[in-house]
Amino acid sequence: MKIGLMEAWFPMYQGGMERIRHLGRALAILGHEVHCLLVKLSSAEDAEPAFGTGLCNLHVHTIPIVDLTRVAGKVSDSIREMMGTSGSFIIEIAEELGYVFMPPHNQEAYRNIGQTFFELLGELDLDVLQITDGYSHFGQIIKRIHPDLHLNLLLHSYPTVFRYMEELGPMLESMGKPKVTYEQIIGEFRQLIRIFDSIWAVSPEFADTASADLHIPRDEIQVHEVGIWTDEFFHEPVPGFKEKRGWTGEVLLFVGRIEPQKGLHNLISAFPAVLDRFPDARLVIAGNMSDFPSYAISLKSIARALGIHDRVNTIGFVSGEVKQNVYAACDLFISPYIASDSAGITLLEAMASAKPAVVSNLGFAGRIVSERLGRRCPPNDTMALADSIVGLLQDTHQRQAMGQAARDFVRQKYNWTQLASRAAASFQSKIKSFQ
Repeated sequence: MKIGLMEAWFPMYQGGMERIRHLGRALAILGHEVHCLLVKLSSAEDAEPAFGTGLCNLHVHTIPIVDLTRVAGKVSDSIREMMGTSGSFIIEIAEELGYVFMPPHNQEAYRNIGQTFFELLGELDLDVLQITDGYSHFGQIIKRIHPDLHLNLLLHSYPTVFRYMEELGPMLESMGKPKVTYEQIIGEFRQLIRIFDSIWAVSPEFADTASADLHIPRDEIQVHEVGIWTDEFFHEPVPGFKEKRGWTGEVLLFVGRIEPQKGLHNLISAFPAVLDRFPDARLVIAGNMSDFPSYAISLKSIARALGIHDRVNTIGFVSGEVKQNVYAACDLFISPYIASDSAGITLLEAMASAKPAVVSNLGFAGRIVSERLGRRCPPNDTMALADSIVGLLQDTHQRQAMGQAARDFVRQKYNWTQLASRAAASFQSKIKSFQ
C-alpha cells in the first residue's frame, strides 16, 4: 500500500512532528511504501535528518509553505518593532500561513498549491493520504484535482491551532485582512471536513470533543492513538549527566510546549511547598519558550517572586539522546494541565523511562494514569499537586514500583508496531470500501 502522511513541520507542532516520524517509520517497517509530506515554515529545518532510518520505502518530502503558495504577507514595521526578536516565530506564522489561509483566502496561493500537488501526487500515485487538521485547507484543493485519492483527516490539534490563529488578529489586520474569531475559524473548518473520506482522532477524549465541536456523529470518527518506541528510553541517565547540570537533589520534570493550558504556572506555584520538605529538589522545564513568549516571561516572574528561581531550570527544547537522558534523570514526571490535551506523547515517553507521573485528572493523562502508575490531581489545585509530589518523593520503593509498572503498561498498550498495524488495516479497509 502507498501511504501519504501530511503534517506541519515546525516547533509549534512538536507532537505532530513526533507522531509522523514514528508512524511513518513503523508503517515502512511493516512493508508499506510511505511518503511523509512535511510542510514547513521558512525558518524550520529540513525534515530529512530527523527521520534518518535508512528504510528504502520511507520517503521524506520537505515542502516550504512559501514554495507551495508562492505568496506571503508582510506584517507592518510598527508591529514587527513592537514584538521584537521574541515575536519572529509568530510573525512568520502570520505572514506565511495566516495571510494565505485566513478568510478571505488568497486565490492566487490556492491555484499555486493546486498546481504543485497535482504534479507531486500524480508522481507518487498514493492509495491514501492522511492530512493533519492544521492543514485541512489542502483537502479541498487536493480533492478537486485528485478526486479518486482517499483523503483521511487526522484530528489532533485544531483547538490550539485555531486559538493561535485568532490571536494573530492585529498582524492580519496590518496586512489588510479582517480580524477573525475562533468561532468563524471553526465554522469554516466544519465545512472543510466534509470533503474527507474518513476521519481519525488521536484519543477517545479528543474524538468526543471533536464530535461535539464539529457536529460529526461520534461513530464516524475512528480513534488511532499515538505511541512510542519503548526501547529508545531507559531509566538511568549516562554517568555524569545530572552532575554536569548541577541536578543533585530530587528532579521534577515537565516536557512539552510552554503554553497556558499546560498549567506550568500552577506547578511553579506549588513548588515552594515541595521545597519545604525537599530543599534540594529541582524543577526542570524542557520545552520551546518562544511559541508563547509572554507566558514564558510570566513563568519566570512567578518563580522570581516566590524566591525559587534558582531551583527552576528552563532548558529549552530537547531531542534525541539529550531528551532520553533528561527523562532518565528525573524522579517524577509532572503534567499539570488545566485543559484536556489531545494525546500525551511526553507522558508516554516518561512512563517508558520507568518514571511515575503526577497528572491533572482530565483528558488522556487522567484516563491512563491509574493509582498503580502515579497520582491524579484536580486541575488548578496547587495544594493537591504539591501533596501528591511530596507523597511520592517520600517513598522511593513505591516510585520504583510505579515506574516499572508504567514502563510495562506502555510496552503493552502504546507500542508503535502494533499501533501501525492497526492503522494500516484501517487504511486498507477504507480504501476497499472507497473503491
